Amino acid sequence: MPRFCPLTETRSRKNLMGDDYGNALSDNDLQKFVATKELEIQLASQVHHLTNVCWDKCMDGPSDYISSKQTTCLQNCLAKCTRASTLSTTMNCRHYSIKSNVYSSYNTLFHQRQRSIMKDIVARSSSATAQTHTNAYQDLSSFLNKEIKLEKEAQKHPSEMPNIVGFEVTTDGSEVTLTKTNGDEKITVKFNVTNTVNTENDERSDSHEQEMSGNDTPETAESMSSTQLKSRPEFTVDINRGNQTLSFLCSYLPNEYPDSITNSRNRNPGEGDMNHDLETMAEDFQIDEFTVHDGEWKKTTYSTDCSVIDGELYDKLLNVLEERGIGEQFANQLMDFSTAHEHKQYISLLEKLQQFVEK
Repeated sequence: MPRFCPLTETRSRKNLMGDDYGNALSDNDLQKFVATKELEIQLASQVHHLTNVCWDKCMDGPSDYISSKQTTCLQNCLAKCTRASTLSTTMNCRHYSIKSNVYSSYNTLFHQRQRSIMKDIVARSSSATAQTHTNAYQDLSSFLNKEIKLEKEAQKHPSEMPNIVGFEVTTDGSEVTLTKTNGDEKITVKFNVTNTVNTENDERSDSHEQEMSGNDTPETAESMSSTQLKSRPEFTVDINRGNQTLSFLCSYLPNEYPDSITNSRNRNPGEGDMNHDLETMAEDFQIDEFTVHDGEWKKTTYSTDCSVIDGELYDKLLNVLEERGIGEQFANQLMDFSTAHEHKQYISLLEKLQQFVEK
């Protein structure tokens, strides 16, 4: 019969009890470990689910562009869902008695992933917007290459500007100044070519176009209908004598025939006799207002409307201008210069636009 040592037996029982206590601790830690992993799985599932929910809510459908309104919607949606998810996670952590540092790590990781998703969404939005802008700029640049080439080919005065007899011409952008002296007088004419191209048609021009298209082939009619537009600006005339200035505001008279038959710029001007007659048609002007003032013509300076003054007085004022070289011939030369200068300004504007889109 085997003999037992009491001390050995006691130690064996203690070891057994110690092992049982150790196993119990391991089971508790294992429970918390499993709970933590379950929360991590829940995290991945929630991120995926919340992204889909918010995407379906904020996006109308498949698109290469995410607007600022849609981006804001996604941000707000994810923020609300995150708060709800955080509350749910807190309750789960309390249920499993997970340590605070484990929950804090989980919460930090969740918010990091949320921010990562939003950064990706914003990046996609910015990339799509930049791509859209790039495509639009490329399309515009391609069009401008052709447009500038056609406009330069249509110039009547590509190198040398038309002459205005007796006047010295200076330009500053769209502003044009003509000066001359006549004895003790200094005569200054100023005008601006901005928005001066005549695009108006009258009933007679319509009937005239129909008449031409009825008698000519389609090709000839198209060529004759693309007559160059003309710049017919208002202009001021200042006649300075001593410390006083006689000033006139003038404008072009409407023609019996139009200066342009179409509302488009000239591409291939026709060479027919009728086109030549229309382009060389005499221009004339009228005096709209006049005044006498010291220094500059200010808003406080009184001027009169020439449509209500005595007819004989109006004729004598025209004679004053005529004697100083401002008559029908001057009006035609000014119109030719203004048309050429306006066309150059238009081409320059197109070139500046092209430089802008190609940056």
